[in-house]
Amino acid sequence: MLKNDDLIIKEATLDDMMDVYYLSNDPLVRQNSFNTEKIKLEDHKKWYFDKINNKEVFFYVIRDKVTTELISYIRFEKEKNDEYIASLAILEKFRGKGLGYKLLKLVSSEVINKKEVNKINAFIKPENIASIKTFKKAGYVEIDNNFEKVRLEYK
Repeated sequence: MLKNDDLIIKEATLDDMMDVYYLSNDPLVRQNSFNTEKIKLEDHKKWYFDKINNKEVFFYVIRDKVTTELISYIRFEKEKNDEYIASLAILEKFRGKGLGYKLLKLVSSEVINKKEVNKINAFIKPENIASIKTFKKAGYVEIDNNFEKVRLEYK
């Protein structure tokens, strides 16, 4: 099992674009997204450039320190004032190993403490039980479930 000192946690750069693209198009990631359509490379490039150059987006990639393989990405995007929306994706072979909540907790805590963020929201499809459990285990609290999406909050 990977530990924090086995990981590289850094802000996303242009060098990470294709790994993020492939993970974003993973079938389970697409299925659990509110937009389930496969992402076209040209659309991803524009979107990615916008995100990594936007001062109101905190975009992290997590890699294996030895192999440099992408494990996960976690993005926090400004919603309003000092509130952000969290998004998480984990490479298939690292799912179900208890790593997701640890990464999410670590990075969410960093963002709340160092980035002058007051609150982080996460919106998850109700049928995505694994993600809901991951966010709750990371310290997010369920605020609302309207059968279309579950809203969780981290303060």
